[in-house]
Amino acid sequence: MVGGFARKAQFIDQDGYLITGDAQYNLKNEVLHMGPEWVSFHAGESELSYDCGACHTTGYRANGNQNDLPGITGTWALDGVQCEACHGPASAHVQDPTRVRPVVNTDSSLCLGCHTQDTPALADESGTFISAHESYPDVFVSKHTALDCVDCHNPHATTHYRDNGGVSESGINTACVSCHWQQETFYPQQHLALECTHCHMARTVVNTYGDPETLTGDFPSHMFAINPFEEQQFVETDEGLVSQNFTTVPIARARLARRSPRLRASNSTAPFYCSTSTRPPSRATAGRSYCLSC
Repeated sequence: MVGGFARKAQFIDQDGYLITGDAQYNLKNEVLHMGPEWVSFHAGESELSYDCGACHTTGYRANGNQNDLPGITGTWALDGVQCEACHGPASAHVQDPTRVRPVVNTDSSLCLGCHTQDTPALADESGTFISAHESYPDVFVSKHTALDCVDCHNPHATTHYRDNGGVSESGINTACVSCHWQQETFYPQQHLALECTHCHMARTVVNTYGDPETLTGDFPSHMFAINPFEEQQFVETDEGLVSQNFTTVPIARARLARRSPRLRASNSTAPFYCSTSTRPPSRATAGRSYCLSC
């Protein structure tokens, strides 16, 4: 089995090839209320090699075949992403942990060896969401490019299951207001029951599931900026349909409407506002659908 931790699982046959057809098992998505179910995976293809070891194993080498299975590209020392994948070989540290310290590299370049691709943020087949494997470069078009991944993320803890009762440590170790303290006074959580990330890290990325009606994928983007004057999330380029470097109005609007039952929205082009506000959206302009009540 390949995966199965958070979103989906795929399977390998006795020769190391990925099994195709109705062979991918999608785990249940509690947010989108989809799954679990078996879905199609590269239907009609045969002898599909497993070539994901560079990022999903430890001590990977591109030559050879793991366990002498022809369907597996490369070999590795340990299954999964173990301590040594980031800290390097540590047998000497195990023998003498006090005097021999493991490598500690907090630079984002270490993470980006896997968490970025050579292409821009391409759309998925539906043209509605960003493909999961193309999502991480978006952080480099924002001011957050000055940060290291570990400034916000704890690499030793889970992010996906951080809200589960049995999880003692969260994969998110910094709140937005730790830096954006000026916005804390004005952000909409006080009257819309929202958090910063509901809009500024909209779920525009699809790994397994996406709901086109609510423009909600199953993975958050790292595009923090919202452009209130732009309606089109994707533009056509020579490389294909590519996401713009910000979240656009329809996606931010859909996120607000989904998160707050008190938020009223009439159609895709009209302004929307919180029903608890005493002020009408008098500054709203035709064709701009974002919250101006505040």
